[in-house]
Amino acid sequence: NLKSKNLWLEDIPQDIYVNEIRKKYFERKNKNIVEVVIGEYDDPSNQRQGLVKIDLTKRENVIIYGNAESGKETLLSTLIYDVITNYTSTEVQLYVLDFGTEALKIYKKAPHVGDVIFMGDDGKLETFFEMIQAMIKQRKEILSNYNGDYNLYIEEGNVMPIITIIINNYEGFDEAYENKYDDLILTLTREGAKCGMVFVVTASSTSAMRYRLTQNFSKKIGLQLNDENDYYSMFDNVKNKRPTRVFGRGLVSIENDLFEFQTAKICKHVEYNEFLEETFKRLNKENKVKAMPVPTLPNKIELEDFEQYLSDITKVPIGLVKKNL
Repeated sequence: NLKSKNLWLEDIPQDIYVNEIRKKYFERKNKNIVEVVIGEYDDPSNQRQGLVKIDLTKRENVIIYGNAESGKETLLSTLIYDVITNYTSTEVQLYVLDFGTEALKIYKKAPHVGDVIFMGDDGKLETFFEMIQAMIKQRKEILSNYNGDYNLYIEEGNVMPIITIIINNYEGFDEAYENKYDDLILTLTREGAKCGMVFVVTASSTSAMRYRLTQNFSKKIGLQLNDENDYYSMFDNVKNKRPTRVFGRGLVSIENDLFEFQTAKICKHVEYNEFLEETFKRLNKENKVKAMPVPTLPNKIELEDFEQYLSDITKVPIGLVKKNL
């Protein structure tokens, strides 16, 4: 009954699932730390593998580079799912600006997600940025009593959720608004980090964003890219290291070293919608706090827009007031 031990680990398969790899590595939630699992990395030279995590507590803005078929939206979907299933809506809240395929719309049903904004939602987008600026101002005033230290404020037992703003397809956003929000995004990505606000942005190449703006993003993830020279712009000591031509495969820097990794999925593709619907039902029961939606005056008001205010027949909503929404 003797068996020889493998001299090397098996390659990470293309289909890995975030809940399974969390169990595989016994990943547990730590107090006051928000670490989001997005995949699994491979370190062949040291014969080890491990989780790829984004620590939102460090408040590092993240850029995910990749071409159209690289799996950027799958990575974003995994990130959102891992946040909402492992942390409460009082710990993390998300706002999604989806200028891609609009596949992230489904997450609007989660209590952690304040709103999902699409191409053409000009009024809502403008109101959103006003809301974020007001939020930063309010948070700065609160944190001024704690030396401006967000982590200290949380460690003292106070509640202030990390606000994660996702911009999917930055080129689409930039092209649609023709530099209208350039200076504002530059300011928000710099000032927001000080008060618990993190930006996660996807782009197809390193030239998609202006150099000054990329300086506010310290965490970079590279999926498949059309121009391999982009990897030199993203990472130090990249040399000849390139991700395998597999959907969801990429490069990431962990502890100053560069590794190839595989993006985790939520579930099998055929189960996706049903699986998420069941997840949202459970989360809405568990989380009593709902992230604040972006206030807007729509042309048509749907039941879902006001059903949270409809408890009994003593007060029946019949419309929205334009002045204060």
